[in-house]
Amino acid sequence: MFGFLRKGKQETVSPADVKLEAFQEHWRQIKPVLENTGPWSVGNRTRESIESGVISVRANVNSLTHLLVEELRTQSQLGPLLEFTFEEKIFKRLCVWARQPGIQQEQRIIDQLRMYEMLISESDRCILHDKPLLEPMFSLLAHYQTGAENLELDQIVSQLNQSLCLWIGRDPTLLPVFFCCGQEDQGKTGFLLFSMLVQHVYRDGPVGDRARDSMLLIFSYSSNFNSNQPLFNQKK
Repeated sequence: MFGFLRKGKQETVSPADVKLEAFQEHWRQIKPVLENTGPWSVGNRTRESIESGVISVRANVNSLTHLLVEELRTQSQLGPLLEFTFEEKIFKRLCVWARQPGIQQEQRIIDQLRMYEMLISESDRCILHDKPLLEPMFSLLAHYQTGAENLELDQIVSQLNQSLCLWIGRDPTLLPVFFCCGQEDQGKTGFLLFSMLVQHVYRDGPVGDRARDSMLLIFSYSSNFNSNQPLFNQKK
């Protein structure tokens, strides 16, 4: 682990290199678990080994999230960690794994939606035009809409929805990304964000409060939209 730390004393390793190596090491620990427990896996595994793998992935995803958040707080352009994430299709692969029924599925979904909320709310730049991030997030949110009610999940999704709406205020070109029925990424219904806000708007407590505030924000932003810019970056 972290092989560069064994190099000669005369060699200087930058903090960015240390973080990238740490990030890659966490991903190296995740990959075999996804391959052994995901829908593409072959062979039989005991419940105990699968559960141990799930716990390991959840811990490593938490570490990946914090490293990405730290980068997004300081980078005005695509940084090495996020670039590596896109190249390895980490968001997509984690999403497919999380949506697979089985042990701790609800917690797997919660972890990843919490990850997106943290990345979006803490980022110093807009990352919501990046399809490698956007499509898995849409997939998880569409899955949330069809699942059983879960208060912890409702709280996280309402926070994520509010962060999305705040970013739409900062970048109105995001409006058609989240409010266009022609976007296939949003599932069969389209208007995914709006339908989730409507789902929460009559709720009591913080979930309902966030939904009502977010609806007002969207209505106030919509008149400023200019539709001439492209919606997505395939990869930056």
